[in-house]
Amino acid sequence: MSIVQELQGQRVAALKNKKTSTSVIDEYTIISTLLGEIVTVGKNDGNRETTDAEALEVIKKFVKNINETLPHLTSGDERMAKAVAEKTLYERFLPKQMSISEMIVIMANIDIDKSDKRAKGEIMKYFSMNHNAQYNGKELAAAADEFLKG
Repeated sequence: MSIVQELQGQRVAALKNKKTSTSVIDEYTIISTLLGEIVTVGKNDGNRETTDAEALEVIKKFVKNINETLPHLTSGDERMAKAVAEKTLYERFLPKQMSISEMIVIMANIDIDKSDKRAKGEIMKYFSMNHNAQYNGKELAAAADEFLKG
């Protein structure tokens, strides 16, 4: 099931639960807005379906925007609670992030020469092509450095 299809299903479920929901946010409206942004990416590029990779980028952009807003909100403020709930909602649609140890196990199975000065770049490229949106870039870079030292 594509991310767009999953979002469409979640939007219908949110609409059905709208009257009985005790959430501090309106999930139906938030999912509809997210879905609209995601679908627009494909529509603007030749009136086609949006790919999962493009959808993940849009979702990550929404999470990044909230992360930039959070430091400007006061703890205990209603807006803070709404922002955190909205971020949690978006993160439900992102793949689980790998731990550093999981990354190192994958690196051990990549056919690379550890002494090659381009090895770190090859690792980063491998993860980008095969594990998109499943890792934190800074953590991957640190794990690659650790892996290549050992």
